[in-house]
Amino acid sequence: MFPLPGAPRQQTVDPNTAPGFHDATRGTSQSAQALKPSQARQSKRLFVYNLPPSATEESIVEFFNLQLNGLNVISGTDPLPVAMVAKHGEYAMLEFRHAEDATMAIGIGWD
Repeated sequence: MFPLPGAPRQQTVDPNTAPGFHDATRGTSQSAQALKPSQARQSKRLFVYNLPPSATEESIVEFFNLQLNGLNVISGTDPLPVAMVAKHGEYAMLEFRHAEDATMAIGIGWD
């Protein structure tokens, strides 16, 4: 019934009804193609919590790439190029190459 997190929505955005998407310098609206949620950076990001104290950015990237490559659920290789760990080390932000890769990472049961 509802799309998976990070999955593109099927509804198109009418730029005429969204006042924030009007370009005042050219007097034209942005195209609906530029407003696709699948192109948004947020759809490629995940936050992970409860990290072990020894977790580093490199170890998190290596772990997620190893797991997702091993499960053969993604189209490319190494879907996670970067992870940023918070200063206190309690959580990290992961930015995947594609929104579909982030969705796959959410959908896998991490026991």
